[in-house]
Amino acid sequence: MAEAGLPPSTLLERQTAQTPDGRGRPRLRQVLEELLRLPPDQRPTALVCSHDDLALHALRLLHDMGLSVPGDMAVTGFDDLPYAAWSQPPLTTVAQDGRAMGERAVQQLWELLHNPHAGSGRELLPVALHLRASTLGSVAGYAPAPGSAASLGSPPAEAVGQGSGAAGGG
Repeated sequence: MAEAGLPPSTLLERQTAQTPDGRGRPRLRQVLEELLRLPPDQRPTALVCSHDDLALHALRLLHDMGLSVPGDMAVTGFDDLPYAAWSQPPLTTVAQDGRAMGERAVQQLWELLHNPHAGSGRELLPVALHLRASTLGSVAGYAPAPGSAASLGSPPAEAVGQGSGAAGGG
């Protein structure tokens, strides 16, 4: 936040309760209603969701509440699910390569089994930001084609064209 010139107090964090399927949808409406009760000058301008499924649900709820995305609130997700590019508006998301993450996890497990004293450490794998209309729709002159994305990041060569990168954690 500081790098963007924003004071930390401008960040509002809300957790959605986890459901048996781990998706947190039931509380999302409550969270959005709570945020919209804030005075207009204190309302968030963006919603950053931990995964695309939740972000896509947020798009639907905001539409049902009569709000414009990204005009009233921008929305982002994480995972770059195949249908994220076809939502209305298309969802800005961070792509990761699940296969590469799985392969690296197996490699680390194998190394740990053969050397129990070796630390696993933390490893960051590349990701790609796919900018779409859920955040860029209000930018003058930007009109992405349906399903298209302006991509930032460096996905692995084998993932180019698949729209994915990789990230540790998530």
